[in-house]
This record gives sequence, structure tokens and C-alpha cells, in this order.
Amino acid sequence: MLRQAVLKMTPAQAAKSVYIKAKGTDTMAALNRDLEKLLELGYENIFIDGVTLMPDFIDSAALFSDIYAAQGMKIVLSGTDSFGLWFALHQELYDRAVTIHTTFIPFREHSRLLGIDSIDEYIRYGGTLRAGELDFNDDDVNAEDASFRDDESTRRYIDTAVCKNIQHSLSCCQDGF
Repeated sequence: MLRQAVLKMTPAQAAKSVYIKAKGTDTMAALNRDLEKLLELGYENIFIDGVTLMPDFIDSAALFSDIYAAQGMKIVLSGTDSFGLWFALHQELYDRAVTIHTTFIPFREHSRLLGIDSIDEYIRYGGTLRAGELDFNDDDVNAEDASFRDDESTRRYIDTAVCKNIQHSLSCCQDGF
């Protein structure tokens, strides 16, 4: 979705935009140095994907609004750890951020993005924006650890994804709760 936003921009806007893919080994200090350089070079639109992977994101998120947005940059953050984003919004960013929830993906969007027009596939994958697998003779599809293989594997995936997000968020938050 971040890349789609850049594609919808005018060429002049896109030329002043940058996409950054954060990793778990990145730090806010390193990102601060990068943003400082981008500001000096005249970049205005910063899209940071995977921001919740950085271990010091939650406690340093105010950097985005207090320093760079205050100087005119528009910063869009995305991450899979919704609990980590919640912590950052409530402990650092407060009313200086706008949240857009993308958990629910409508069928039309699912169909357009994945090229799948089957409502059965949409229901089967719960709108998770994951292309379905139709080759049921493939050993990987029927593997014991395959997500969405059956009700139990789907439940296990959801439970572990939620648990991992909570554990990650709590480990990265200084307050620790």
C-alpha cells in the first residue's frame, strides 16, 4: 500500500518521496541520521515500512513528529505489530498521528490486488491478502505446519501471530507493563 501511494503521486511528488524498509537490526538513531540527510536533500514524503521491527521504535517514535514532521516532512509508518503501534501512539505520538486500520480487506480490493475473483478463496483466506493455493497435490500445501491448511492450523497461526506481536511489543516498550 505504501508503494501504491507513491505510484498515485505526480512525478514531482514521487521525486521527493522515499520508501524505507526497516529491519529488526535497524535503530532509531540510524534512521534519524538517514532522515536528517533526506531532509537536507529536500525529500518531503517518507514511507517507512516495518517500523515496528526496530526494537527502540516505541520509545523513540516522537522523533518523527517532533523533529521531521515539524519541519514539513510527511511521514507514513506501517508495521505488522499493531500493539507496538498502539504503544507508540499512546506513549509518544499522542494526537500527532492519524491511524488507518487495514485489517479488513474488502473482496473487491482482494480481487484487484491478487487477481483472484473467487469469493470462496477470499473467504478461505479470511481477507488476509494472501493468494490461495489450489494445487492440493503439492506437499507444501498439505504440510503439517502450513498456515490455513485446516481449522486448527488457522487457529494456531492466529494465536501465535497475536502472541508474538504482544511479546514483541512488551519487550520493546520501556514501561514493560
